[in-house]
Amino acid sequence: MTRDDDQDAPPVNPTLAVRPAVADESPSVEQSDAPADFAIRPASGVPIPSGKGLNADQVTALLGDGDTEG
Repeated sequence: MTRDDDQDAPPVNPTLAVRPAVADESPSVEQSDAPADFAIRPASGVPIPSGKGLNADQVTALLGDGDTEG
């Protein structure tokens, strides 16, 4: 890199655009009603967190022992 290279402006990305003007109204952030069949839907199957932490053996089983040699 020469001294002149770091003085040049970066290239302009032609796909970038200026942000549009701020809208007069804020978007709605209210939660809508639950679906009509919500009460009869099956459970998702995702277990509820127990609140207990993992022990060292469980963490090692998930992440490995850190040995990066291969």
